[in-house]
Amino acid sequence: MYLIKRSLYLIIFYIAVALFTCLSFSSLLTSYADTKVIQNGLTKNAVQLAIGPGSGGAVSSLTHEQLIERLEEKSESFVLFKDEDNLYAKSTYLHHARLPLLADSGGSKSPELFPENHVILDDSLMTSTTVRDGKRLFLYQGRSYEVLDSFVWVNKYMYRDSNIFVSLDLERPAYGTFFIDGISESDLDHLFSEWNSERPADFVYTIRPAVSGFLDRLALALRDQAFIVGVFGICMLLMMVSTLGTTLSWVQAKKDEIQARHLVGASSVQLRFWLLRQYSCILLLSFVLGNILAWLIAKWGVFDSLIREVTLFGSFVSLIFCFVIGTLTALISTARYDKRMRTRKKGTLS
Repeated sequence: MYLIKRSLYLIIFYIAVALFTCLSFSSLLTSYADTKVIQNGLTKNAVQLAIGPGSGGAVSSLTHEQLIERLEEKSESFVLFKDEDNLYAKSTYLHHARLPLLADSGGSKSPELFPENHVILDDSLMTSTTVRDGKRLFLYQGRSYEVLDSFVWVNKYMYRDSNIFVSLDLERPAYGTFFIDGISESDLDHLFSEWNSERPADFVYTIRPAVSGFLDRLALALRDQAFIVGVFGICMLLMMVSTLGTTLSWVQAKKDEIQARHLVGASSVQLRFWLLRQYSCILLLSFVLGNILAWLIAKWGVFDSLIREVTLFGSFVSLIFCFVIGTLTALISTARYDKRMRTRKKGTLS
């Protein structure tokens, strides 16, 4: 209790540091974990396929129908999405597979085939439909589509799920970005390599995993948490300066105790170890209190738009960070104090 009373300002300071670092690291790590959850319920084995015009130009006869025929020869079941010219819709083709969003939610009405001229909608868009001749229709890009089913749209923060799934128009040119789940990357590459050798002037293609590598995922997480990262960097700079001054003041406040121990024969190494042990206890107590506050803030949703949860791993990383920064600061502060005391002794002797 005596130690706590004498170190109250240092405890308060480190509670604030622990609170901020715990929230920041948890937010960043949560965003990084979210990058593994792909858009529209695709699995980690999904593949991204980009098809562009070859030397023959975009007027070549390559169509969606020809692409689908090739894919169906390679796999008995797959899901295909094609990017539209907006962020909320996807052209979709199901080949003996269920739409992942409906299947994941246990929707028994999820079809294994997606008929042409049909659409599957976010529930919130059902109010924009009309009923004509017993059919519920939805107008999309100047064309009416019959509503096949609906689903509850959920905001997943990192990858925005689509609100509209339109059946793939088989007669349109097969140029653009596709996401395919159900065919491995190697099988797809082999298929397109053979096809491209038959029609080299019609198209060029690239194939890569839908889930990005570590650096791409990290960059995406940093971009998602740009505000947190920016504030974290500025605050860390200020904290480093403040921590050194605060710790040095704490050491100086224990001058009488240090001198008393020195008089009874304690060496500089023993004194430094004693200070580090007390400092570590203060740091641990402060971190526990700061971590509890961070969990409560996340639970109450105080910064829900920025920080969605506090994770155990985020707390652990924050603990390591605080102990590394705290220990280094304590070592620097005690070294500076020792140097200052030796300088004073030399001045007194001279």
